[in-house]
Amino acid sequence: MKVAIIMVTIMLLVIILLVDWGGKHSKSQALQIHGRTMGTSYTVKLLNLPNDWEAVKTRQAIAKILDQLHTQMSTYNPNSEISKFNTSQSTDWFPVSKDMCAIVAESLRISKLTDGAFDITVGPLVNLWGFGAKDTHNEPPSKTTIEAAMRQIGYQYLQ
Repeated sequence: MKVAIIMVTIMLLVIILLVDWGGKHSKSQALQIHGRTMGTSYTVKLLNLPNDWEAVKTRQAIAKILDQLHTQMSTYNPNSEISKFNTSQSTDWFPVSKDMCAIVAESLRISKLTDGAFDITVGPLVNLWGFGAKDTHNEPPSKTTIEAAMRQIGYQYLQ
């Protein structure tokens, strides 16, 4: 969930910058870019682009951003920074990149603001209900399984 929010935010910023720049030139071209990443699909639509707009460079820039996000923050990538953190059994400090630190800090801030309605540690429940990267059952989880997952959740335990 948080990765999707980050991805959408970055994509919106790219689109705003590109559209703003494109709006200052002759308008005639449109560009649509489709793809898949982190267990979902995306579409980027750019309208009113100048005739000399370089679609290939735009596609490459978007792919680069999404590849970086996939490498760092995708739970669908077992080698990503977030996956390694999530599977760590250690209670010792876990080294993270500056980007990850910033995202965790902002997520914790929002978790506190919402009294836990937004909780960065909700992954066990997301996976349990079949919305995460892990394979799940076709049946709804039992009350006991849900309670066990709930014991693994709590943004207040992160430092």
